This record gives sequence, C-alpha cells and structure tokens, in this order.
Amino acid sequence: MQLLADALRPWRARHPEVRVLEDVVLFAPEHALILRSASAALVAAGQRVGSRVGSRAGSVTRALLRDSACPVAMVPG
Repeated sequence: MQLLADALRPWRARHPEVRVLEDVVLFAPEHALILRSASAALVAAGQRVGSRVGSRAGSVTRALLRDSACPVAMVPG
C-alpha cells in the first residue's frame, strides 16, 4: 500500500480536489475495475496514443467499455 501511496502523492498535490480511493485487490484488473465501477462516478482508462475510442483499446479497457457500471473516460497514454 505504501508504494501505491507514494506513486499517487504528486498527483494528489497537483489535484487536491480529486478524491482517489487506494485499494489493492487480488483480482484480475478488468474484474477489479468493473466491481469498483458500481460505486464510482467515473473510471479513467488508458488508451494507446493515436487510436480511436475502442479501436485499439487493451483488454482491460475493452472490458470496462463493455461492462462498467459508470462512465469510462478514455485517457491517451
């Protein structure tokens, strides 16, 4: 958990208005994010640079686009 907290520290300093939940789970990434989407306002998912939404998304992002319970923001890498 400390490694995650350390990685998030500069982003929290830059964007204190954004609430971030730190959570480490033992699920496959797509399963964990889909479960968490039920109580989230938004899930941000990486997208390959230069690709259209969904066209070259990875397997986790495709699963989120298909099964997320909340909106998904595609964020260019």
